[in-house]
Amino acid sequence: MSSTSEDEAAIRRYIEGINDAFNRGDAKAIAATYAPDADYIDSLGRVSKGRAHIEQTFQGFLTGLYQGARLEGGIENIRFLTPTMALIDITGEATPQQGPSRRLRGVHVLVKQDGRWLSTAGRTWVPATVPV
Repeated sequence: MSSTSEDEAAIRRYIEGINDAFNRGDAKAIAATYAPDADYIDSLGRVSKGRAHIEQTFQGFLTGLYQGARLEGGIENIRFLTPTMALIDITGEATPQQGPSRRLRGVHVLVKQDGRWLSTAGRTWVPATVPV
């Protein structure tokens, strides 16, 4: 297995870990997948700067809008910008205990630090529904 293949597999496990943490309601574990100085713009357009603020944002989601929700999704594309930096396109669907599911899309810039992939910048949005 080449280094790129190993890194691609590690990045796919990274996303699976986020989904698992979300489904457990574990904001701390989600935040741990971000670099300490990362920034994140959530699907409501709010900006979080730094791991601690990102944890607060996800804690709010997991005790509010997405309380008890299931998140399923994965990676649509991985593009290695350098051997230690990757751009990933993600899709997902969050299904709350009550109410309709929300489709989500996102993009993250990942950096490899000390052998571990972390998000340094993430953007998530709800795709617009355009009538045909």
